[in-house]
Amino acid sequence: MIIDIGCGGRPKGDVNVDLFYDISSHTVFKIDPRDIRNFIIADAHHLPIRSNSFDLAICHHILEHLINPAQALEEIRRIAKSVFIKIPNSPIKEHEKHLYTWSETSIRNLLSLYFSHVETWMDSSIYDLRRSRIMRLIAKMKVLSYPLLRIMRRIIGLEICAYAYS
Repeated sequence: MIIDIGCGGRPKGDVNVDLFYDISSHTVFKIDPRDIRNFIIADAHHLPIRSNSFDLAICHHILEHLINPAQALEEIRRIAKSVFIKIPNSPIKEHEKHLYTWSETSIRNLLSLYFSHVETWMDSSIYDLRRSRIMRLIAKMKVLSYPLLRIMRRIIGLEICAYAYS
């Protein structure tokens, strides 16, 4: 069974949890709990769920908004055997609504406090662009490739993905 914590209006789990079901500073549209399968209104810091109830917890773009992400990770470890996390990573500009930002190394270190096995990787459409024919040609021109990639990172942004389990 899968639980989606911070599901928003695009739930992916068998059980879906979000603190907000109305328009808030974190959502751009109203969520109707009746439209979401097995919806629970709850805070990620205090999940009203029995221990070891889920095989996987999904957390897409929520850790950076939480007051105490460590406490939320403790709760996630309590209720699920593993977790898949996506967090934004813009090395050039931070988002004003985010309380925290992490690098791939720092999120790996944080997750290692709660899970014995942690895998992290970067994900972005920029990597698809880098494989394109035009980008391969530009990459051969060393003078252009680095400044161009910095500009593209600023425009497209990056995400850090992590999969952790005990």
